[in-house]
Amino acid sequence: MNLRPYQKDAINGICDALRECDSTLLCLPTGCGKTVVFAHAAKIAKKRVLVLAHRDELIQQGAKKIEAVTGERANIEKAEQYSNERTMFPAKVVVASVQTMNARLGEGRRCERFDPDEFSIVIIDEAHHAVATSYRTVIDHFRKNPSVKVLGVTATPDRSDELALKSVFESVAFEYSLLDATHDGWLVPVRSMPARILDLDFSGVRDVAGDFHQGELSALMEEEGNLHGVADETVRRMGDRKVLIFCVSVAQSERLAEIFDRHIPGCARFISGATPAEERRQLLRDYDAGKFQILVNCMVATEGFDCPGIGMVVIARPTKSRSLFAQMVGRGTRPLPGVVDGPETPAERKSAIAASEKKDCIILDFCGNSGRHSLASLPDILGGKMPDEVVKRAKELQEKETVDSTAPIDV
Repeated sequence: MNLRPYQKDAINGICDALRECDSTLLCLPTGCGKTVVFAHAAKIAKKRVLVLAHRDELIQQGAKKIEAVTGERANIEKAEQYSNERTMFPAKVVVASVQTMNARLGEGRRCERFDPDEFSIVIIDEAHHAVATSYRTVIDHFRKNPSVKVLGVTATPDRSDELALKSVFESVAFEYSLLDATHDGWLVPVRSMPARILDLDFSGVRDVAGDFHQGELSALMEEEGNLHGVADETVRRMGDRKVLIFCVSVAQSERLAEIFDRHIPGCARFISGATPAEERRQLLRDYDAGKFQILVNCMVATEGFDCPGIGMVVIARPTKSRSLFAQMVGRGTRPLPGVVDGPETPAERKSAIAASEKKDCIILDFCGNSGRHSLASLPDILGGKMPDEVVKRAKELQEKETVDSTAPIDV
């Protein structure tokens, strides 16, 4: 598997960082191959490797990519699946569910099945979750071996999370931004298309832990006028693009899918964490295959979901979290398969994207009266390390465009 230039730099950065310290963080935007990079890190590890994730999709993807890169089959430790630790030569790589590793087994936890002295590195997928107690418990078990290193990989090291992440990771080995990846021709351009719903008023919604109160936001977005406002604007602007919609609640998702089907019979399906696993997998396969145009989801497709054909991402769950906004936008930034891995220069890759069936991705971002709240938007995640006043000015310009025009804003 040929590595892209930034992926080679990332691997070199990881090696350099872990020679100097015990833990480090890799930051790559969605669509830039974080799994490929950590699979190569696992390949060159001297001893055994634990990959820790929190969703079935991430666990399955990680195991498949590790086998493709290393040529060795990874063991999975999840629910009724057990890594075979009693053989003379156990698998070099174990991909495990953090929930399973914390489950009680006899008088201890399931992570205690594993001998820390056999391992050289713990890799944490979606590492912005690593500050949680469940992750720290597993890390602490494997760090009983003082030579074990910890590598975190994430697309969203949010500004508000940076101090917390420093309690787990001592350094940043490599960082590559969404703007860098777009300028270098690895991701498609994103086009911001803000849409205002006049009766959508966030001023009365309270804050909880830095974002909107979930119940109050759900009630607001489930109001009939707001549901129809989202559906009408989406249908008006989507054309023939494959559409992914993010909602706050299951009820909002279900109602929106019903309204879309009234506009265009059979065009939409909804999915949530309550959708049975096999039904969910089949829905995602059908969506990827183009059997319906609109997938409405309640926080299922933020992590571990790859569908390069998505041409419009609809933010129907406004948020104050830059990290969450980046996860949602990232579902639409992948180019179509085979488009960018042949051309050698950024200009050639951009030309290939422009000539492909997916030239860009539209972010349809619903806003209203935000009151005292500052909603996350595209300038936040494209701003990178730019000063806050620059990001603020970009958001002000976007707000003006929302009022003055319905045309997309190229970014």
